Amino acid sequence: MTPADPDAPTDLPAADPPRRGRAGSPLLLVAVLVIGLAAGVGLALLLAGGDDPAPEPVAAAPETRDGDAEALAELPPVDEEVVAADEATDPEQALRAFLAAEATGDWATSWTFLSESALVAYPSEALWINAHADFPTIVGYRIDEVDAPADGRASVETLTGFEAIVDPVLGLVPARGRSTWNLVEEDGLWRVEATTTANRPLYPGGEGAGAAAQEWVDTRVACGDTAPLEADLVGTPALADALCADAQDGAVTTGAARSLSDADGATALLSEFGPDVFAWARVVPVEATTPLQVVLGPVGEVWQVVGVLPAR
Repeated sequence: MTPADPDAPTDLPAADPPRRGRAGSPLLLVAVLVIGLAAGVGLALLLAGGDDPAPEPVAAAPETRDGDAEALAELPPVDEEVVAADEATDPEQALRAFLAAEATGDWATSWTFLSESALVAYPSEALWINAHADFPTIVGYRIDEVDAPADGRASVETLTGFEAIVDPVLGLVPARGRSTWNLVEEDGLWRVEATTTANRPLYPGGEGAGAAAQEWVDTRVACGDTAPLEADLVGTPALADALCADAQDGAVTTGAARSLSDADGATALLSEFGPDVFAWARVVPVEATTPLQVVLGPVGEVWQVVGVLPAR
């Protein structure tokens, strides 16, 4: 994702739908996002996972990490009656209207709630709309806490719902995140400082990863279509092909799911998904003629195979 240029033409066709394209490796993407934050494009960093430190890689992970209890929490319906930008005299009202617009794809309206500082990065409605091609899609929200001291500034905590995907630009986007939104009062109206928002992704526990891995293995051994069960495979995809190509001596079985570790040879996954991969990935060993390890990621409530590694 490239930070918005304040000097760029502002007459882009707002009616054109955003188009998502590959922005390079996630490590490059992280570097671009950091640059973007310095240039005032913090919303992109927010939606990509925020700047919270990722879990430290470990040398060994015999047990899976516990998931977050709200990683798949149900969200309330999107607000249907919200204020217009010129009526947002309360910070919670302003954020509800902004998030309702985001969750319904009405980005032209959400742009009207941006603060003056955010408008430096997105000076036109068209730039804001087109930038959403590289933002995870907000699908819902829950307002949890509003802190509005009498100084013209406010902070609002939300449980935010995203369209869960494995994307070549965004990496793995979890279904839920814990977000902190900053708002500022400008001329008596409240505006969202989207460039300073922070988001902490929430990942579920590993339940279901083992069964998903076995289904994928069984389909591969039968030389069936595994496209619905996997993303673009990272690591050593040829090992997956061997499940079909090699004659198997007996049943091909899977072991218990556990967390990814450095000892698994996770360099390719780290390059593709960044350090957060150690927080969400699950590894399942596969006993076959050519043994291997299957790496899975949680795409909402579904576990998909995202990588194949040599057995260790």
